[in-house]
Amino acid sequence: MSDSDSDDPNKDDLPDPPEDSPESQNDAGTPPESPDPENKKDQESSSSDFDEGPEIVETNPVDPFGDSAEDYDHEDHDYDHYEDGLPDAEHYECDDSKDPFEAVASSIEENLETNRKRLGSGGNEMSFLEHLEDLRGTIFKSLIAFLVMAVIMGAFFPYIAEILKSPLVRAYGSHEEAAKNLITYRPFEVFTVFIQAIFMGALALSLPFILYFVAQFIAPGLTDKEKSVLRPGMTASFGLFLLGVGITYYLILPMALYFIIFFAKKAGWEQMWSAGEYYSMVVWMCLGVGTLFQFPLVLILLCYVGILSPEILRNSRRLVVVIVMIVAALITPGGDPLTLLLLAAPLYGLFELSIIVAAFVDRKQRAELVKGDG
Repeated sequence: MSDSDSDDPNKDDLPDPPEDSPESQNDAGTPPESPDPENKKDQESSSSDFDEGPEIVETNPVDPFGDSAEDYDHEDHDYDHYEDGLPDAEHYECDDSKDPFEAVASSIEENLETNRKRLGSGGNEMSFLEHLEDLRGTIFKSLIAFLVMAVIMGAFFPYIAEILKSPLVRAYGSHEEAAKNLITYRPFEVFTVFIQAIFMGALALSLPFILYFVAQFIAPGLTDKEKSVLRPGMTASFGLFLLGVGITYYLILPMALYFIIFFAKKAGWEQMWSAGEYYSMVVWMCLGVGTLFQFPLVLILLCYVGILSPEILRNSRRLVVVIVMIVAALITPGGDPLTLLLLAAPLYGLFELSIIVAAFVDRKQRAELVKGDG
């Protein structure tokens, strides 16, 4: 063993070089091959390109989960991060060529346009403040109509007072008797009569205009089918109000006053009427009965929306009879059976009419459902 071998104890542990390596060839005494000039030029060119930063083109990108972009299913992608403020974001498709947010915004705009066409709003949605402004305008126009009619009623107050005195005249059978027994004994009673007469007349005359303004306010939020029901409903409401006022004015009040006068004479009393109490009774009875005659429309509306049904109304006849009799007894001033029946009979007749109309509406709705399913 030579001295060089003894100086390096780890030399025996080193692996032998491969046969084709330059070291093995040098050990064998063969000189290494000189580099090819062309290969050296290519290497220098590659080295210079690398120093400048080669352009990397990724033809098949790979997603973080190991699948290639071609195999990536966008329909299975979770769009939870879009859902804050963007409805139904999980249904939007992702396009690699577009910004995802632009695709979502475009889809939302298409959905809004579809809803506008479906609702028939033409894209003219109103905000909450705009609805309040519209409501304020409706109330203002209704008050203007009421005030205009009140001015007209005030200008013709003497004639209005005579019209309201007509039930008492018919009860006495003589205008002179009615005028003699109608007195005032309080300082401001005349003013009270004036206010009540004007209020009743102005409300009755302005009611068609008020109903028209209310219809204008609610019409934009209704469908075409509901709008077709709105005008007949408003007309029926005004007609029922006039019917209740007419029955009270021409039948209930004269008959009730006649019975009061008749029993007072039988008892030997002279019946004196306070002008304030008499006109107040006439005004509020006409308004109360006219409002009460609106209940058929309420029943029909409840049947239309499905809360009630014609069968429920038919099965409630006995209960309705009891309720009608109690209400008629509370409203009629005389308390006599004839006056009570004069009010109870029309009310129950309207109830039966509401059953007929509700059954017609129910059959029509069923036919439309069958036609739609077919």
